[in-house]
Amino acid sequence: MAEDAETMKSNIELLDKAFKQSVKAEVERRLSSSSPKRNLPLDEAMTKESFAKLPLVKQQEIFMTNPDLYKTLI
Repeated sequence: MAEDAETMKSNIELLDKAFKQSVKAEVERRLSSSSPKRNLPLDEAMTKESFAKLPLVKQQEIFMTNPDLYKTLI
């Protein structure tokens, strides 16, 4: 707490400036990192053998998103 309104306003402005600098630095750090690699489309990369090795959750995901591919792989 400050003794008067002017000091309080000054403290708030300092805090605001520091906060904005911190946010800006974090955003720039995250934007400068490498982006995640994109997986190949399932129909190009998936074989029956690789499909069989997938966990059931992933197999179900293929069934839900691409039933035709799922039918060819089972």
